[in-house]
Amino acid sequence: MVHEISPITFEDFVRNHRLVAVDFWAQWCGACRKMSPLIDAFAIRYPKVTFGKMNTDGAEGICQKYSIQGIPTVILFLEGEEYARVVGLNEIKLKELIEMLSRQ
Repeated sequence: MVHEISPITFEDFVRNHRLVAVDFWAQWCGACRKMSPLIDAFAIRYPKVTFGKMNTDGAEGICQKYSIQGIPTVILFLEGEEYARVVGLNEIKLKELIEMLSRQ
C-alpha cells in the first residue's frame, strides 16, 4: 500500500514508521507518472518499508526543507532520518537502495 501524504501529515508519517520511502511527484510530470507503478510494485515487494507519495504542488515548505530540486525524487528514511535518495527515474538504483533499507 502506498499512502498519500500531505505537508500536514508528512513529519508524523516519517517519524511514526521505522523504514520509509517517500516519492515526491507532481501530476504534470511525465517521469513521475512512469515512476508511480514502480513505487506501487515496490510497496508490495518490500512490506517492511512504508511507502508514501507527496505531491510537490502545494508542498513548497517540505520541498524546500528536503532540498527537492527535481522530480521524481524518492527519499528513503530510517528512523526519521534521511538514509538515501534517488532523483529521476532510476529503477535499478532505487531497487538497490530499498533492498539495503529493508535489511536494516
